[in-house]
Amino acid sequence: MAITNFRILYNYFILIIFIATVLYFVLIDFDQLAIIFDLSFSQSFLLTFLVVCSVFARGLINTQFYRNLNAPLSLIEGISIAVLNTIGNLLPLSGGLFAKGLYLKKRYQLQFSHYLPATVALFACFLSVNGITSLISLFLLSIFYDVQISLYLIVGFILMSFSIAIQWAPLKYRFLPHHVTKVIDNVQNGWSILRENKRLLVRIIGIQVIFICLISLRFWIIFAIFSNEINFLLCLIFAGASVLSSFVNILPGGLGVREGIIGGISYLMGNSFGLSALVVVFDRCFSTVINLILLLCCSYVLSSRLLENNSDR
Repeated sequence: MAITNFRILYNYFILIIFIATVLYFVLIDFDQLAIIFDLSFSQSFLLTFLVVCSVFARGLINTQFYRNLNAPLSLIEGISIAVLNTIGNLLPLSGGLFAKGLYLKKRYQLQFSHYLPATVALFACFLSVNGITSLISLFLLSIFYDVQISLYLIVGFILMSFSIAIQWAPLKYRFLPHHVTKVIDNVQNGWSILRENKRLLVRIIGIQVIFICLISLRFWIIFAIFSNEINFLLCLIFAGASVLSSFVNILPGGLGVREGIIGGISYLMGNSFGLSALVVVFDRCFSTVINLILLLCCSYVLSSRLLENNSDR
């Protein structure tokens, strides 16, 4: 018990040091963040459009995927739970994941025992798609722009690309920590949905690639707002790596973790750590405001569906 408590305290200590380091570099350029209050109409409109398109892409994936779990979501419901999931992730410990699962259980009687494994498998699919997209972007930068690529990035994105291979992991992996084996079990149990429906898998991969491109465009525009021209391929790498912040769900929305990951990658690619982290802060603030506005409409949609569901009983 004492060893377990020590490990927990140690992990928190390392996390605090990591976030403090990120904040230090962000604060160096923090005065530039005031530009968020001085956006032109065209910049605000374009960023808002991209955020809404990102929400739509997530909603489309929700609709396509959970219908195969006997939860016949309408598109507006899929979009609404995408917004709910995003805002819920502002709470610690994967609040969005459980908020979405709770709605699906109340509305469609989708049990958590089916929902969680399938959703974890879906995340593993996202991780692989993001890793492959980032690897391709790295090699294109190396070939066409003569950019020196860090070996750490190549290895990291290769591991991401093969994350879906967990489904083929042998059964004799019980030497791993319990929480790791639980994730492996969930992926293997949930993967059957995608394995048995190849068309669904192709659609989800295609939508996820579009989603990555939308996030990349947001980063690229924000860099331009900060008067920093950056290669779009690098923004694709940032967007691909941002999914890794989901692994650290102790803090709201992976606060500080996403900034640190993207800032670190930017530094390894020869760019400013602080400015790149600041771009992520800008994107986080702007997209959160848009999602909060969307939540006003989406909460009405979801509550009305739940009331409709209760009245039918």
